[in-house]
Amino acid sequence: MNTNSRKKEKAILVLLLLVIALMTVGFALYNATLTINGTVTVKASKWLVLWDSGDGVSVSSGDCAAASGDLDTTANEPTNFKFEVVLNKPGAFYEATIQAHNYGTFDAVLKTLNMSALTTAQNKYLKYTVTYNGTTYTAGTTALAQSISGVTLAAGAKHPVKVKVEYLMPNDESDLPSTDQTITVTGSLVYEQKEN
Repeated sequence: MNTNSRKKEKAILVLLLLVIALMTVGFALYNATLTINGTVTVKASKWLVLWDSGDGVSVSSGDCAAASGDLDTTANEPTNFKFEVVLNKPGAFYEATIQAHNYGTFDAVLKTLNMSALTTAQNKYLKYTVTYNGTTYTAGTTALAQSISGVTLAAGAKHPVKVKVEYLMPNDESDLPSTDQTITVTGSLVYEQKEN
């Protein structure tokens, strides 16, 4: 090989190295780095629907020998309201208003209101009702499991719940109880998280 050929080869090799170096610099000119830096604080969330012990129980009654109504606060989270009353004669009534309070961070929806049944005889002289959001539900001779839709208890909000028992004068006086009757009435409000 002659010197001219070697010089040409060296020149081509230098030229190729120079082209590769320029290409590397050219590619480097088109590179960019984008970064993301963020701080996220996730607040505590909780589901907690209780009877409001701060507002207590508002009671009204007429012609009762004894009437009481209390929230069970033994667990510091009252989910149970209990009352006892003695209705003396037809026309007597007991009414208690308590507040359902959504202490949680999610909106709640009342899905079902359950009420125990009265016997056919009891239904003639006793009326048991629960009023929620302006609607009154009345116990009958079969247990009530009333589906409810569209009643939202927003996070932090309260709804009054009124429980009432009344001693009625039946159409037939013979339907009045001939002995003292102790009647247990129960109810429950079932809430679920509101879907967004």
